[in-house]
Amino acid sequence: MILLFIIIFYMLAIRVGTYGIFKKLGVEPWKAFVPVLCSMEWQKIIQKPKWWTWMLFIPGVNLFYVASQLTDMSTAFKRYSFWEHFAAVIFAFVYIPWLGFSQKEKFHAPGGYKGKEKPPVRS
Repeated sequence: MILLFIIIFYMLAIRVGTYGIFKKLGVEPWKAFVPVLCSMEWQKIIQKPKWWTWMLFIPGVNLFYVASQLTDMSTAFKRYSFWEHFAAVIFAFVYIPWLGFSQKEKFHAPGGYKGKEKPPVRS
């Protein structure tokens, strides 16, 4: 029972955060609460192919795709460090709402850099 509550809270918190991100980016925010549609919009934002959405239905494989989506969104907000990506994956229920509703956090670009900007240096 407690595990079910934790899972529901975790998923709801991520959806609420996604609502904030969608609102920031001009995507209709209600789409954050429609499971497949939310994922398809997320793929557009981070510029990944649409078929990634369907990979989320394969048990085991979906864990890697979700982690990649979360780190790509973090990077799009110019968050490059290992610890920021770690937080995006492990503490997504806090991190995604923070990105979505923080006035300070601005979406920069998929991949974290635009046009002629140099890619970030990574360790």
